[in-house]
Amino acid sequence: MINILIDTNALIYFFDKKTDVKRMLDRGLNQPHSLFYPDVAVDELKRLKRNDVIRWAESTGLQLVNTGGLEGLNDDKILGLSKRHDFSLMTQDRVLRKRALQNGIEIIRLTGQSARVEKAPK
Repeated sequence: MINILIDTNALIYFFDKKTDVKRMLDRGLNQPHSLFYPDVAVDELKRLKRNDVIRWAESTGLQLVNTGGLEGLNDDKILGLSKRHDFSLMTQDRVLRKRALQNGIEIIRLTGQSARVEKAPK
């Protein structure tokens, strides 16, 4: 089972492109998975006035996870949450992707209508 944390920009991407994220992951990963999104994404979506994305995330069965106790900026909290719960991270943010890999966090990369796992170099 692979647990995937989806950050704000990936949530917006899936909603705006009307992408079936579960089907995309089924096609690309070939293993069971669970999908999560962080509370800091909800805060950011509210600031961006994207309540439509929040409703979509709730209606598709993504699980909300709390960053309680983690310090720093949103990206720092997302990285901390990924480490704490052994999440793979799905993001479109290049800087966050690079930081995640440097911290040993697996990345789920979108490739067309599929997805693949990118592991940190050893």
